[in-house]
Amino acid sequence: MRTADRRDAQQMPNDPPLSRGTVPAAGAVAPAPVDDASARPRPTAWARVLGLTLAGALAAACDAGPLAVDDAPRAAAQGAGVEKAAISGTIQFLGIAAPPARTLVTPSGRCHIWGLPVVTTFTGDVAGVVTFYEQQHGPCDLSRVVASGPFQGTVTWNGRTGTITGQWTTNCKPDASQPLGLSCGGTTNARGSGGLEGVRFHYGWGPGWYPFTYTGTAFSR
Repeated sequence: MRTADRRDAQQMPNDPPLSRGTVPAAGAVAPAPVDDASARPRPTAWARVLGLTLAGALAAACDAGPLAVDDAPRAAAQGAGVEKAAISGTIQFLGIAAPPARTLVTPSGRCHIWGLPVVTTFTGDVAGVVTFYEQQHGPCDLSRVVASGPFQGTVTWNGRTGTITGQWTTNCKPDASQPLGLSCGGTTNARGSGGLEGVRFHYGWGPGWYPFTYTGTAFSR
């Protein structure tokens, strides 16, 4: 592989890192080399574009590990004294805080990206800044993408402010009516701590493009 191509494969996204006051504290990591240096598609542009499309929803419970999602709404609904409240609002893209932790391009033209920190802002019933560490997988031509990963952020709901953490997932399908030809949507379960201790959120977002619309339910005791 030529030297210029190697530099391109490791190029950081063009979006400048956000200020520390904007991005919630998270363990951003330095970029790693592309594993398959012989592949021609370049995952950097793919990661940057998908970072604009896939910032997804508030959360899922991460107590059992970064990829484990518990059945938060069902467990909450079965408990005594649980109150339910409808939630709705929008999710907007703020920026990409750092390069992905790892990238891989296969000879067949599939791109895989881990740990891309995408910063979003929620408005509406749940409001605040949330960072999603995206794992993205799909053809490098952006014809279809699946993504998931952990997240963290500080939000306010019903006058209470605290931290939410969890897991989200999305499936992006071709849609010529959208700016990048993809329509993304997903569902999310969220667990709160601090001022949101005992609160869980369940909602869906999308399909479509930024700003995404989210609707769902907050469960509290």
